[in-house]
Amino acid sequence: MRSALIAISAFYLGITLMGCNNNNSNQDLSGGDLPSANRGDSGTESTGWSLKLSSKCANSVSVADCVGYYGFSVDQQGHYKVGPGPAGEVRSGNLKAEDLQSLSALLKNTVNEDGAGGASLSLLGSEEHVSMEAAATSEDLVTISNSSAEPQKLIRTSGLDLYFTLKSPDEAKALYAGIRKLAEAYYAPIPFPDTCEDGINSLQNLTANLTSCKQDSDCGYFDNTLKLVAPDAQAFLEVDNCARVLPASVANIEAMKTNKSKLEESWTQVIQACGEKLRRTDCTERTGFSLNKVAASCQQGVCKAPSSLAVTAFTPGASQ
Repeated sequence: MRSALIAISAFYLGITLMGCNNNNSNQDLSGGDLPSANRGDSGTESTGWSLKLSSKCANSVSVADCVGYYGFSVDQQGHYKVGPGPAGEVRSGNLKAEDLQSLSALLKNTVNEDGAGGASLSLLGSEEHVSMEAAATSEDLVTISNSSAEPQKLIRTSGLDLYFTLKSPDEAKALYAGIRKLAEAYYAPIPFPDTCEDGINSLQNLTANLTSCKQDSDCGYFDNTLKLVAPDAQAFLEVDNCARVLPASVANIEAMKTNKSKLEESWTQVIQACGEKLRRTDCTERTGFSLNKVAASCQQGVCKAPSSLAVTAFTPGASQ
């Protein structure tokens, strides 16, 4: 148990030393926002367009090395998704703003965005053919859909042949190159199964199940070592420390006590499997609150810190 607590504390200390509150230190580790198995901002269903690449590689290429084999899709809000994997796994994340802008520009003749997050699809022509300068390394299919329409085929490739329903060969080639470039940056390497991603998903679910309550006395404060902290303690508790699994700073006391060993074990496994991949590259600010002799409360069945405890940004290493 002691080793688990040391591992958790060391991870949070590592997050601090990496300076994830600094915009300039948020270097991209995967070509974009790191994928997550359970990110709320990435799991939202889009009401606009959604572009999908599906690929089939030669038998000599392993599934793990075939970019697009499990499907790679991007929606109008810039969320990307890989999967489902063999056990239904889905990896998701967010494109960089400039990547979404580039893709949207390539689709300007295919979709009509309404400015409110929705989009209608333009009528596509009959399938035409053009030869590519270099043979595709896989047989690809690119489709587009929106919330009210079935997927429509835009592009398919086989060797040097590119078949398209877009307005021009140049437009088709540009879009194909664009979606392949994004897939190369965001899809790979995301193996199924993935010990890191699956561990994060499991830990997120476990942490989420620790906050249910029926009354205020069910709830308490916890520090980064999962230790119960009294409301009158001189302590600063983190709400968001740039980790992909948020701290359980407010939780059900009995649930935390019952699941503490499991939580410590899960944290240790995830830290070992993920390392620096546990840090969110999109994190620009760390936040937390100071205890002020105010007890945690049960709000609509969920343990939370009272609104009187203001959540503020902080600089790692500075006194709170």
